Amino acid sequence: MNGKTLTNKTKGFIFGNVLYALVAAAVFVIESGGPGSIGMVRGDTPSYSIVFETSKNKLAVGVTNVNGYSGSANATTELGNNVSFDYSLLTNPTSNW
Repeated sequence: MNGKTLTNKTKGFIFGNVLYALVAAAVFVIESGGPGSIGMVRGDTPSYSIVFETSKNKLAVGVTNVNGYSGSANATTELGNNVSFDYSLLTNPTSNW
């Protein structure tokens, strides 16, 4: 810097601004993902879906009912929340649930 050295006051000012920018960037990264965004930093994304398959949230067993299934059920989301719902004339002609 043209033969001049930085004063302690200038060094402190630069260090303070760099530290402030790093903290602000870290907060932005942590909070930019919305609800539960701390998981985004860890690399995992929460799934809010309800999966229906042969081993999870199964609605019916046995022979396929060509007229469809009706009733009430409880399902568990991928986050572990229980959801109650009613269904009517639900069909899946390709497989059993």
